[in-house]
Amino acid sequence: MRFEGEIFVSELIGKKVVDRGGERIGVIKDFTASRGDIFPVIDNFVIKKEGGLFLLPWEEIELFNREFTLCKSSKEELKLRKPTEEEIFVMKDIMDKQIVDINGAKLVRVNDLKIREVGEKLCIIAVDVGFRGLLRRMGLKGKGGKFWKTLVKGLPYDLISWGFIQPLEPKVTKLVLSIPKDVLSQQHPYDIANILAKLSPDEQESLIESIGLEKIAEALPELDEKRQVEIVERLEKEKAADILEAMPPDEAADLLGDLSDEKANEIMKEMEKEVVEEVKELLQHEDDTAGGLMTTEFIALRPYMTVDETLSFLRLTAPEIENINTIYIVDENERLIGFVSIRDLFINPPDSPLSSIMNQKVKSVSPESDGMEVAKIMAKYNLLTLPVVDKENKLIGIITVDDVLEFMLPSIKKRKKFQ
Repeated sequence: MRFEGEIFVSELIGKKVVDRGGERIGVIKDFTASRGDIFPVIDNFVIKKEGGLFLLPWEEIELFNREFTLCKSSKEELKLRKPTEEEIFVMKDIMDKQIVDINGAKLVRVNDLKIREVGEKLCIIAVDVGFRGLLRRMGLKGKGGKFWKTLVKGLPYDLISWGFIQPLEPKVTKLVLSIPKDVLSQQHPYDIANILAKLSPDEQESLIESIGLEKIAEALPELDEKRQVEIVERLEKEKAADILEAMPPDEAADLLGDLSDEKANEIMKEMEKEVVEEVKELLQHEDDTAGGLMTTEFIALRPYMTVDETLSFLRLTAPEIENINTIYIVDENERLIGFVSIRDLFINPPDSPLSSIMNQKVKSVSPESDGMEVAKIMAKYNLLTLPVVDKENKLIGIITVDDVLEFMLPSIKKRKKFQ
């Protein structure tokens, strides 16, 4: 393999090309591409050297990276040729082209292109249409990893897989999206999992690039554990970290626990410190205990907050929290003292403090509680969520009815998940 992983075209432009002895030949100015089975294939590196532009065939390349490209032959042995008018150039003919959907509606422009080795070929696997691509083309990624991470923090990945773009043709004037992007992004996680399960590894990568990390974070838990691991093990650590950060903490912990230690550690180094701490906390518990079933994603508020303040808070945080059926009330030491339901908030006056409407008869379990005992309590009291508290009665997590059902009825879980 000449390059392990993925890289963007803009990261190679201007980089030097050397022969097998390390002697400089020229610099990369462009690439030529041709139609492939699934993805367009990079046939040649276009290099600028004394005498103008020349084509360096892919077969002549020993390895390449973000610093240089190494050729298999010596400078004298290399067989270079001049490009012709029939060539499709990546920078000249594809970059900055407009992408339109099948109905002719204009979408976005190509800001960068992601490439990766597929088999023995170098292929264009995705189109970057986001702001990250523009910043990368400006050379800002080369300023250093820490600078780049700070610069792009919070910016979404906006990639469209080439698997959803109609085949590359000579005289490119536009790229055509074969499936409207908004249709892809609106698919239910269950349906996306169904599609993922039927795809080859390359096609899975293609789909992941197209629909975004948040959708994949929702879909991955719908797959069986083995397939989840296979997909994440193939991802770059940065991308895998972004996906796991978007998952509920308990789902992320389950997945990390199934990965190889090396891959799990690589990913956690790229994740936000806060998220890693939550995940590590969950990983300490056995799967069949309350601690193993719980998630650390819940809403806990102080008793002095009013109904109106609580509703305002929920409007801000609800999109980030999977389960908001129950709001738990804790004191200044994080000890659990009561709960209110969403219904309670709507039937009480806006200025009512939570302390005046909360139910103080809270059923809870410890992290060591057996999973079967948890299920019995939730069934007996008809609970959608059950709080988990430590020895000092501090709220450390909640268990949802979905997680209990999967624990109690593994056969349903297996039928639900795509294998």
